[in-house]
Amino acid sequence: GQVLVWHDLLGLTPGSIPKFVKQYGSLASSITSALSAYVSDVRTERFPAEAHTYGMAAAERAGFEAALKAKTKGARRKPTRV
Repeated sequence: GQVLVWHDLLGLTPGSIPKFVKQYGSLASSITSALSAYVSDVRTERFPAEAHTYGMAAAERAGFEAALKAKTKGARRKPTRV
């Protein structure tokens, strides 16, 4: 029998494909293009933009930071040797 790998039928496999494979897509170039655009946007700080974030009220942020500080203060204790 034959094994049809979904990477082959979606066009994710580079190079030549076996004769028995019928490709239903050519996704490798689309994925590569999308990931390249993402990397470019992150490196140039176009992403994330303000439209991609959630805001937080100043009082809520202060409470969150205080809770974090209290939690990490306890985590920084050095273990005692026995």
